[in-house]
Amino acid sequence: FRGYKPSQGSKKISELGLDLEAAGQYLLSQGARGIVIVGASMGGTAAIQYVAHQDLLGVIAISPPTEFRGLNALRDIALVETSVHLMVSETDKAAHREAAILFHAPHQAGWAIEVFRSGGHGTDLLNGQYGSLVVERLIEVISGFIT
Repeated sequence: FRGYKPSQGSKKISELGLDLEAAGQYLLSQGARGIVIVGASMGGTAAIQYVAHQDLLGVIAISPPTEFRGLNALRDIALVETSVHLMVSETDKAAHREAAILFHAPHQAGWAIEVFRSGGHGTDLLNGQYGSLVVERLIEVISGFIT
């Protein structure tokens, strides 16, 4: 995202969808046949918001809040036709609540919630005692989207 290292520019959280759109257009111009987005925390929120208006293979959202500084995953959730896989840690109670709200909101495709013993929020799930399990699971879910 712009403004977050190593990217340049000013942080504009409410416009993260534009950054995803630019990245998607670039990948498709380079010959990608489909896209799976993995986003953590606000990146997960942006990914869910973005997929409501794009044809993607799937989305994995790690600890996504329903809303964050102008991003709103609930606004267009009824338009989401792509499968979304939500991942949260058992110690992140706020993420549990947010994932449940997203999971139970009206949408058109298959959604799943997965809870890990790994503690923390967002990318913190990839570290620590169970981090390798979370990474392994990420790869399995992505593989399921692309086959």
